[in-house]
Amino acid sequence: MQGPVELVGIVGAPTYSRGLKYAENGHCRIERREDAIPSAQPPLPGQRDRRTTSWVKGMCLGSGSNVYNVEAEYRMSRSGVITSMTGWCSCPVAMDCKHSV
Repeated sequence: MQGPVELVGIVGAPTYSRGLKYAENGHCRIERREDAIPSAQPPLPGQRDRRTTSWVKGMCLGSGSNVYNVEAEYRMSRSGVITSMTGWCSCPVAMDCKHSV
């Protein structure tokens, strides 16, 4: 499995490498995904801008028997390169962790 290597610059090489191994080993599951919709209405304050930002939600089996809820928002260039990503997780790291990669 090859992941989007541009995430290395966003979350760092160690986090990216560990997250990729979690995905390769089948420890993560996507439950819902919403791609950006350029024709969407402008967002209300506090809402995600659906015109430019994609979103994914899932679960990840962590160490031991811990199951973490994960969400990530990301933006992509017109050529399909991830330009920004923010991940939230119920694990102790909480943000941009290996589970959100």
